[in-house]
Amino acid sequence: MSGAVVCGFWDPESGAAGLGWDIAGSCGGLLLRDGVVAFARTAIETSGKSATLSLEANGGSAEAELKPRPAPSPLASQGFAAEGSVPEGAACRATVRLSGAGKLRCEGHLTRWASDPTGAAAVLRHMALPASEGGLLIALAARAPGAESHAGESSAAWLLEADGTIAEYPEALFSTQYDPQGLPTRAGLELWSASEDAPPMRAAGTSVDDGAPAPDGDRDVSAAIMRTSAEGFAGVGSYVIWRA
Repeated sequence: MSGAVVCGFWDPESGAAGLGWDIAGSCGGLLLRDGVVAFARTAIETSGKSATLSLEANGGSAEAELKPRPAPSPLASQGFAAEGSVPEGAACRATVRLSGAGKLRCEGHLTRWASDPTGAAAVLRHMALPASEGGLLIALAARAPGAESHAGESSAAWLLEADGTIAEYPEALFSTQYDPQGLPTRAGLELWSASEDAPPMRAAGTSVDDGAPAPDGDRDVSAAIMRTSAEGFAGVGSYVIWRA
């Protein structure tokens, strides 16, 4: 595909979650079942504003139909300067057919670019975290070639409320810890709005288990399904990192 997509779902009652991505030719995903995260064979199909995410791992499978609620929002910000088109982000209603568990109805997320967002970037980051009252927090960052730390990244975040309103945070400060395989194990966000008087919003995530390394040939992307907290609201989210 010429564009890119990151999507996923989480179901607190069953403890299941899924994550999929298709970025710059790297397509993959993760499936969480019974507290274990496994790298999954992945297919993502988009139709209109919706998407279908199919995951298969360790003899189990999940197929999630992701329907935005409300319409996707443009994630445009002066703080985020990735090459390519402005992405659209949406909180979704997810209908998931999970092997051994029947049909689930839960929450999901969907971020889409109409063209390749990586451009001249050396690193592209995407975090999605559930927020209170059905909201969704999406944070993005892009690092230029030659930059050696988060300080060399352009970044921003958006809080998508269930009623369709959107709050922008033009400065999103990422902090990330990695395991020896380079997989993210912990992540923190400090988000600053355009108002100088407003305090920062804080969010964080910790990987559900030790992670699932991608097979050889899929090393461009490292990712984790994470237990998250956004201003004290606990949930399950995800972190995807693409490297040139």
